[in-house]
Amino acid sequence: RAGVEVDAALKITKQLTLAPNIAISTNKIKDYVIVGENGLTDYGTTNISFSPNAVAAMQLAYDIRSNFHVALLTKFVGEQYAGNIDTETTKLPDYSTTDFNIVYELQTRTLFKSIVFTGLVNNVFDKHYVSNAYLYGENYVSYFPQAGINFLGGITFKF
Repeated sequence: RAGVEVDAALKITKQLTLAPNIAISTNKIKDYVIVGENGLTDYGTTNISFSPNAVAAMQLAYDIRSNFHVALLTKFVGEQYAGNIDTETTKLPDYSTTDFNIVYELQTRTLFKSIVFTGLVNNVFDKHYVSNAYLYGENYVSYFPQAGINFLGGITFKF
């Protein structure tokens, strides 16, 4: 594996932050040989499974108040292979998703120092994509589709 990763945090205004990152890499197996149903097969140089050549993300965060924050995060994952054999059957296409996060911290004068409420909307645009697969032998692939839009909520009690 060889590559480069760059990230940054840019304060656009006092309340608005832009945080991009990108990783570009080459992920190869040299002289890949396997023993299969038909004996030895030499595949030469192949891609390492589940190793996309590009991954990038961009977060846009806004502080509404010191205790109230929202953020939008978009992530891109380049095409990758479910196995070390580079075939169209084992190829997982690239995809991108966008998530929305909200955090509100309520200061209290009780047993707790504060209570933090969080909400997360994953896959805001309800993108249908596959990020994983399982190979059985040389000819069978089973794909794992990811969840469409979904919601998470949380409460944290700080002492």
